[in-house]
Amino acid sequence: MPIHAIVPMKALVQVKSRLADLFSLAERQELALAMLQNVLATLHSLVGLEATLAFQKVWLVSTDATILAKAPQLGAQPLHDPHDDINAALHLARELALQEGAKRILVVPADLPLLTPKDVQNLLKNLAKVQVVIAPDRKRRGTNALGLQLPSTLPFQFGYDSFRYHCEAATDLGFAPYIYDSPTIALDIDMPEDFVALERSFAEDFNPQSALKDFLERRQR
Repeated sequence: MPIHAIVPMKALVQVKSRLADLFSLAERQELALAMLQNVLATLHSLVGLEATLAFQKVWLVSTDATILAKAPQLGAQPLHDPHDDINAALHLARELALQEGAKRILVVPADLPLLTPKDVQNLLKNLAKVQVVIAPDRKRRGTNALGLQLPSTLPFQFGYDSFRYHCEAATDLGFAPYIYDSPTIALDIDMPEDFVALERSFAEDFNPQSALKDFLERRQR
């Protein structure tokens, strides 16, 4: 059962604008790339494992040439977003994954710094049993992971209130989505309070990949 992961990411000139009170644009870009590296390293760690719990391919979707150029060294296949629209780009990625023989896909945003291999494996285990798996953010408003059995016509609705929209879309198609709640996958970094939560996790027991670790350590000096 071939499985593909899809990681969408905004252009670097657009990243994390709501953190502007905390960081300069250059710092926000560094943070965004560090989180991307962390997410892709987590997904890439599952490539080639048991087929039901691993990815045959990880796609990195963006409009940004700098981001796409980093994809191969991070274990991902670059895919240019020709629409500058995350949902249209995800539709394209889903079609390409289906053409390459994928039977399931897992969409994971690039800004999940606490994402763990256990999270990913739990998502895939549940996706083997149901048509749709959804992981909400901490406020249960956004979607921090979306797993689909292929083929699927479920519309991608990432953006404001996407968790509700994805749940409703699955129900409209006759599927009862499996809701995966996890404190590690629920933390995305959009607002200053999200970054505070990340720093708290780092101070306690979180051990990220080197780029994100370096960024957080510099903040503590």
